[in-house]
Amino acid sequence: MTKSFNGNYITEYREKNNLTQAKFAAKFNAYLKEHGIDGMYSNKAISMWENGNREPQNLDVTKALAEFIGVSIEALCNTAETVSVCFRRSYRNPENTVFSDELKEFVFGDIKFFDNENIKSSFWTFVPIDINLLSDFDPGALDLDYESVFDIKQELKDAKIINQYELNDYLCDYVIENKSFIKDGQMLSRFLFNRFNPESLREIYETFLYDDANNYADEYGYNVEISIDCKVIDAIYTTAGLLIRIETSAKMPQEIFNQMHREFCNEIGFERASDISVKNNKTADFWF
Repeated sequence: MTKSFNGNYITEYREKNNLTQAKFAAKFNAYLKEHGIDGMYSNKAISMWENGNREPQNLDVTKALAEFIGVSIEALCNTAETVSVCFRRSYRNPENTVFSDELKEFVFGDIKFFDNENIKSSFWTFVPIDINLLSDFDPGALDLDYESVFDIKQELKDAKIINQYELNDYLCDYVIENKSFIKDGQMLSRFLFNRFNPESLREIYETFLYDDANNYADEYGYNVEISIDCKVIDAIYTTAGLLIRIETSAKMPQEIFNQMHREFCNEIGFERASDISVKNNKTADFWF
């Protein structure tokens, strides 16, 4: 087996202990300090380790990481025969990283330029309760299938706004009605505890967008690192699912953004691009 860094163990540890990447980084930094090891890592570093894009360059840090999450150094460095697969990353399937759904929503979001490097973009998407639990789809992943006002309005036409706790009742009812279609406990857990968790969805989007934006820059020979920071600005719970708006603050040369915009327009067509842009420019009170 080829030796490579296996970040899936980090993801499994975080999900088991209900930690965001930022909280994991804080705890791991404290662990390093406690053991006299130099190192201070951000949530972005953790994201890159998880996705296998980078790994700790210091062997002491790698050993400490293995001890911290409770796996062997051989498993973490992927020399073990059995490697578990992270549910979250397994089902992401864009045509390619240059034209990913994450970048598409960013490029055609509600855009604000602050200068030649700092951009804010927000987008709306919907997370429905009614899904096919028999498919190989990960119910805890963030789907970006809703590209127009019409798409979301169709889901909301008979829906009512409820609070987060009332949503839990709808989820339980749905699970009971569809219990014969639930393949395993992991799928059930992802549906109940991750699918409608705004912070989990934000983290997924931020991770993928960071990777794709930097892959795009590398693909076209830009010698820059694009920084991405996302936050949830609206989370509206309904009887049909979760309507969510995520805002991205990005530091990237406007030249790269402009190139992305041109290429996406050519790739998906101006009509589809316009539909996405119109959808993302709506305010929260528009939907109901």
